[in-house]
Amino acid sequence: MVDALEFGDVFTEDMGVLNPGRIKFAESMIQFKNEKTGKLNTANAADLDGLNWQRLGNRPGIKIRFSDGKKMRFGGFKDSDLEKIKQFAQKNWNKEVEQNDLVLKGWNYGNCQVDGQSVEFTLDNKPVFEVPLSNVANCVGNKSEATLEFHQNDDCPTSLIEMRFHMPADVEDEESDPVEEFRKAVMAFAGIETETGQPVASLQQILCTTPRGRYDIKVFPNHLSLHGKTYDYKIPIKTIMRLFLVPHKDGRHVYFVISLNPPIRQGQTRYHYLVLEFLKEDEIDLELGLTEQQLNEQYGGKLEKELSGPLYEVVSKIFRVLINMKITVPGNFIGHSGTPAVMCAHRQASGFLYPLEKGFLYIHKPPMYIRFEEVASVHFARSDVSTRSFDFEIELKSGQVLVFNSVEKEEYNKLYDYVQNKHLRIRNAKKMDKNYAEDRFAGSDDEIDPYKETVKAEGKERTGGDSDDDSDSEDDDYDLDEDIKKRKQNRDSSEGSGSEPDEEFDSDAGSSESGSVFAVFHHFRPRQAFYDPQD
Repeated sequence: MVDALEFGDVFTEDMGVLNPGRIKFAESMIQFKNEKTGKLNTANAADLDGLNWQRLGNRPGIKIRFSDGKKMRFGGFKDSDLEKIKQFAQKNWNKEVEQNDLVLKGWNYGNCQVDGQSVEFTLDNKPVFEVPLSNVANCVGNKSEATLEFHQNDDCPTSLIEMRFHMPADVEDEESDPVEEFRKAVMAFAGIETETGQPVASLQQILCTTPRGRYDIKVFPNHLSLHGKTYDYKIPIKTIMRLFLVPHKDGRHVYFVISLNPPIRQGQTRYHYLVLEFLKEDEIDLELGLTEQQLNEQYGGKLEKELSGPLYEVVSKIFRVLINMKITVPGNFIGHSGTPAVMCAHRQASGFLYPLEKGFLYIHKPPMYIRFEEVASVHFARSDVSTRSFDFEIELKSGQVLVFNSVEKEEYNKLYDYVQNKHLRIRNAKKMDKNYAEDRFAGSDDEIDPYKETVKAEGKERTGGDSDDDSDSEDDDYDLDEDIKKRKQNRDSSEGSGSEPDEEFDSDAGSSESGSVFAVFHHFRPRQAFYDPQD
């Protein structure tokens, strides 16, 4: 008996977009992994009601029906895969795979009915097409015509906006109204809630850093409603891909991040993430808008009618249960600050990078989640000793390079160990030794000339000295101060006296420190590689 069947290069349709991925059939489950987002969609094989082999797009596909009316459709199979799936389904699930031939006559009339969570249009008991009700935003009835309005997907170049059905009244049964019955069935099975309905939870004046503002959030079973001072958003629950809960570096705030696909829009700007910010000390007493019986039936008793505690914990619990999705939290990585947050900058805007167990999360302009599966290599740039910070570069398999600037030097070894433990490819980097991590320039309040230090190092190289201590040792072959005096005397003899103020040339003239530094730069023109204006 085959324990599992796996097929690559398959796809599933989501509001007009074909998402590629891999599907796995096992004895206890059916699992699809989205190649773009990495999201796992898992269904219990014990709830199977039937399987249909039919065309999906221009390739063979399979439609899987469940006892609760849910349907899953996957395309991209080969004709030769049918026999493998038939044998597996019979041995492991005791189910037959039925073959459905689509009607290709091109007629625009037939029977239209709601079957489970989809609208099916059939002719002579054979399928013409079907529409998942999860794609339906609204259904409007007008006399003998019913109109389906659909959610729009910004990632889809061509979208189906609406579909109209003409449903004539039954002459023999004048009391029946087929349009209204159809509309009620669509609204019930699609789970479309009106704003006047009772939400599961209402949260007032929640601070949202992306998009910026304070919003009243109403949580419905099938969508979120955000009402702000300027903008309102309606977000279907099915568009939520991931949830994150991470601490701010200051230890007083917490970020709750919601990943969306497709994103919401504000003018021409698209937001793939909602970033909510909470104070840890904020408390809330919240009463949910459902009865105890409804909570038990719909959510298995995982939510109580009355919730109290820290605001971020209450919100996290509601989302975790409502969406039935695990919340990603920081793993074992702890930075130099004692928190999982690494302060850095991206595109000239400061933020925090969170190395997690399966990827990197960045907050906050723009927020992003980078899965390890997308990473080709990482690079520790500008990590030489003369800088207080370095750049952390992530090169994606798509060829895009993400640069996170101004990472504190103390984070170098911790990030290096983390990347190495995750088996990511490191380009042109090695771990620092302890002395290298302690930057002399960052720890001194005095103005130190980096070029002068370089000249000293070059002088040591000429003598072959390996000692790192240059404060008290004598260098018989090269003396920087003596060399400066000699060069000054040579310049005075060639150009004559009085051509320049003594302060700029004579190191013993009692001048300020800035004057002597200027003299060094004037005589020894620095090479660009050793001089960084930022230091």
